[in-house]
Amino acid sequence: MFRSIQNVTVLRLATAQALSMTTMNINIINTALVGVLIAPLPWLATLALSLQFLTSMMTTLPASLLMARFGRRPVMIAGVLISSLSSFAQAIAVLRGDFVLFCAGGMGLRSIIRLCTVFPVDPTCHRGRDVVGSLRKFGVV
Repeated sequence: MFRSIQNVTVLRLATAQALSMTTMNINIINTALVGVLIAPLPWLATLALSLQFLTSMMTTLPASLLMARFGRRPVMIAGVLISSLSSFAQAIAVLRGDFVLFCAGGMGLRSIIRLCTVFPVDPTCHRGRDVVGSLRKFGVV
């Protein structure tokens, strides 16, 4: 029985990883294309994409600390709410041609992508070690 639960879990995680990778690629392509269309100056076209990666770097440590304090589930739920609001903000920004709102929405969307892809799902992992584990993953520690 335990083996079948593991298989289902592995299948879910593999599907989530595939969807995450697809979503990130689509996000990168669309952000650059929309940036070209609504940026006030041509050299600002990729600013939204650059801000997304900056946000990704800035939210890794605080997200880990929040997960250590409150647990993964509440932080992930908050992340999904941030993602929903950010997606809505980006849609409104594209319709209005508002580049600043588009950049802000992209920053919020990238923060949830970072939350979902960096942290391990292993329930035996100690919460306080999430920061070190995620930094080791990227060769920092």
